[in-house]
Amino acid sequence: MGPGVIVAEGITEQAALLATAEKLESDTSCYPLDLSGVTIFPVEGDGSMPMFGAFFRALGIRAYAFYDKKPRTAKETQAFFDSFDVPVETPYQSMERLLVTEIPVDRQWQFLDELRQAGEQGQVGVPSSRPADAQVPTLTEQALKSNKGNAYDARLIEYCDVAEMPPTIVTFLMSIYLQFPRPTPLVSVADVGKAAPSQSPPQGGGEPSDNV
Repeated sequence: MGPGVIVAEGITEQAALLATAEKLESDTSCYPLDLSGVTIFPVEGDGSMPMFGAFFRALGIRAYAFYDKKPRTAKETQAFFDSFDVPVETPYQSMERLLVTEIPVDRQWQFLDELRQAGEQGQVGVPSSRPADAQVPTLTEQALKSNKGNAYDARLIEYCDVAEMPPTIVTFLMSIYLQFPRPTPLVSVADVGKAAPSQSPPQGGGEPSDNV
């Protein structure tokens, strides 16, 4: 196993984290998490997250948590801090709410319009013409929630430029990238040979020594 793991509350959070990481790694200097040995590991709900965090830390693996906001007792909250190196509770009660709040409305409409044209809107009635901006997030959230497990949240993030991606997710991932920077390139044998000073053979004559 690698040196780090991100424990996500579910597959929706995993998809959003992976999509954001892929965008950051392709458009910035962030060194890919998979090459650093950092895995994004989904669980089924936040209740079991501390157990997994404690398990990974017992193996000497740095553990990070990313989970939704919800009412928790002081004991439940402390369990996250005891079990993870970096536990991050988002300010939102769901990943869908995070995305529709932090992603520009223009990108949300692009996503919805694509679903409509592809006939994928499901139970969400996406109009053929763009509604008022205030209505777009509601339609987007309905589309995301009605298609959990289909990585719709990742598709929405793919529309975003780096500057448009959800700040809550970007900030969380950047804190991890800082702990796993790009490795310093190894010096090759050829480079060592070029850098080594040349040594000239001994000068002068004389009889060889009889000493061994």
